[in-house]
Amino acid sequence: MLQSPVLHRRADGSVHYTHCHGEYDATLDARARVRIEEPARRRLGRVRLFVLSFGIATAAFWGVMLLSPPLTQAHNTPARLAPCLTAAAEVAPWFEREIQRRASLGNATFERGGFKVMLLDYRSAQGQCAAGRVKAAVQSYRQLAERVAGLYERIEPDER
Repeated sequence: MLQSPVLHRRADGSVHYTHCHGEYDATLDARARVRIEEPARRRLGRVRLFVLSFGIATAAFWGVMLLSPPLTQAHNTPARLAPCLTAAAEVAPWFEREIQRRASLGNATFERGGFKVMLLDYRSAQGQCAAGRVKAAVQSYRQLAERVAGLYERIEPDER
């Protein structure tokens, strides 16, 4: 009849389980069990170390986020951008109408009169305003308004 399994270490260093009484030596069994359990303990120690380091990293991250949150674009408040927005309001309706008008006429009309250059300058002024460079954007919008007024002076009243 088979007994409960007993851990046995052979002379060559290999470890196996046996069900025989004749091979059982309590000292060999205890030493073998310790050697087999060591890797399991090391694995458990590694898991604990990983969880501990992950917890410390998480706490450090949230500590930094709470003490010094990332900066936003909150410095571009509407009060600060007001001159930029009013200067854009003078030119924007003309550009919107002109883009729609030229799109309905065809692609060739975008080439005439330097409209592409003016459109690029308009987009550049919008970018300056979005970046917070208010003085440069206002100056660009004023130059565009002067160029649009110059175009209207050259166009006859019935073509407006």
